[in-house]
Amino acid sequence: MDSYRQLYMAYGSPSELGPELKKYASADGPLGLVRQDLPQRIAAQLRREVGLDLPQVRSALVQYLHARLDEMRDGLAFIEDSLGVPHLVPGDALRLVQANLTATTTLEQVRGLKYPYAKGDLERWRSLVSALESIDDKHQLVHEYASIG
Repeated sequence: MDSYRQLYMAYGSPSELGPELKKYASADGPLGLVRQDLPQRIAAQLRREVGLDLPQVRSALVQYLHARLDEMRDGLAFIEDSLGVPHLVPGDALRLVQANLTATTTLEQVRGLKYPYAKGDLERWRSLVSALESIDDKHQLVHEYASIG
């Protein structure tokens, strides 16, 4: 919410707003306009009023990211197992899902190109996810979570 910027927010009348928004709109003046910093004011109040169970949030983030990485690993293994192409090497499935297959016609061409992600990235991401488990600062946790990938 802190990053959301709008020019203004309009509504019909204060009676149409729920009590949660009405407390912000009442001081904003006539004509049903709400000041443009409304999301920032709401975010600041939520930070003051709502507690954060850091161990639970950290655990949920780690579980979620490990599950996503497991899905990627399983999906790539399925591709390699299902293609029926002889002589596949580890990493071919990851290269194939990133390749422009209309421009490259052979597996050797696919292997010869550079791609944004390699097998080592999956392993690096997994170690970065595991490292989240030791972070006790909520701001650092969110920062590190956002930087993975």
